[in-house]
Amino acid sequence: MKIDILTDNRGVSELIGVLLMFAIAVIYLGILQSQFVPAWNKEIEASNFNIVYDDVLNMRQAIEDTAVYDMPRTAVLHISLDYPNRMFLHNARKPAASITALNDTQVTITYNTTYNGTSSTITNTMSTCTIKVKEEYNYYSVPEIIIEHGMIIGSDEIGKRNYTIDSPLLNNNEIDLSLLECNNMSVGTTSSMKLGLYPVSFNKADYSNASLSFSTNYPALWENYLMSIGFPSSSYSITGNTIKMFYSNASKLKITVTSINPPSNIVLTLTPTPTLTSTPTPVLTTIEVSPSVTTLNVSGNPVVSQVFTATAKNQNNAPMAGINISWTVRNSIVGSVSPVNAITDGNGNATTTFTEATAGTTMINATNRSVRGSAFVTVVYLCPDRDWYDRHDRWTSDGRCGNDDDDREWNGHGWNSGRGGGWH
Repeated sequence: MKIDILTDNRGVSELIGVLLMFAIAVIYLGILQSQFVPAWNKEIEASNFNIVYDDVLNMRQAIEDTAVYDMPRTAVLHISLDYPNRMFLHNARKPAASITALNDTQVTITYNTTYNGTSSTITNTMSTCTIKVKEEYNYYSVPEIIIEHGMIIGSDEIGKRNYTIDSPLLNNNEIDLSLLECNNMSVGTTSSMKLGLYPVSFNKADYSNASLSFSTNYPALWENYLMSIGFPSSSYSITGNTIKMFYSNASKLKITVTSINPPSNIVLTLTPTPTLTSTPTPVLTTIEVSPSVTTLNVSGNPVVSQVFTATAKNQNNAPMAGINISWTVRNSIVGSVSPVNAITDGNGNATTTFTEATAGTTMINATNRSVRGSAFVTVVYLCPDRDWYDRHDRWTSDGRCGNDDDDREWNGHGWNSGRGGGWH
């Protein structure tokens, strides 16, 4: 039977109902897409930025710890962000981020110090690095986060405003600087990024009459910080982008230097107070430790020791006298050194004595600021694990050989009878 859809009203109400439901669904999805999806994604971006901010704080701490503990570390920035998939709804493009390292500032510090009754004036100068992290979110506007000389700064490009997020460790009495060296680089990415951190130097000293000069891209923020900690206005000056600070009271100095590139042998230039002379100032370049590799064979209870000699040389490979050498043992369980500090003689030599404590291998380091020389020593015990200790009539298991006055011997299967005592 032929039906005229223009005159037959059967099914009209059902069709209209379906069309109305479809229209309501389309309107609902449109509201979700235009109103709720941006709000949801904005919350996700805000949560991600909190993670990135914590990563920057952790990176600043890792920069200092890398130098203090003399161990390479990795700083991770979780700048990757993925929006959740939502059926019938569309997400914006994946947010990107940029990480920039600029070798654009310089620090110079001069201070008077005394060692073994001898006063000297030391000057350290180095170029330092500024780190910038910028998230390019689709919905949430965030500042660029900057690390400069240990201060964490927020830079709002929209409002053209810079402000301090977290203060540095520098204060009225103690010069505490966490510095970073790098090559210029800028990386754009949509995934998380790892930065390798490498130790360069860790310097601590008591000082008097110190002066600190550093360049900055944010002089107003540093001036506000100095005012907030009550640093005397008569003890600092700001000229352009250079800040000079003066410390007249005796106090402590701590400078850590870390690199985001494998460091070169020399980073800090250590020189005495410059004098007018036609001869180039000698600069400590290398420290050679001898013997470079040695093995100590311990076959009895007497403690075994080894003398190590550090030779300090300048840029012309000539020995340098009067250089303070700090001796350290990487694995102090194996043994120790004495003295821990020594001054090089006229031949550029300074010595220390390593005394073994247990079997193992360790590194002996001779260091002056950023210059270091190393040697390796291996301690081997040539005796059974159990030894006779006659004073208490018992055997110990410290790994040393026993005294010869015990008349028991190992026969390949057991111990022959002998003097009284005990085995353990």
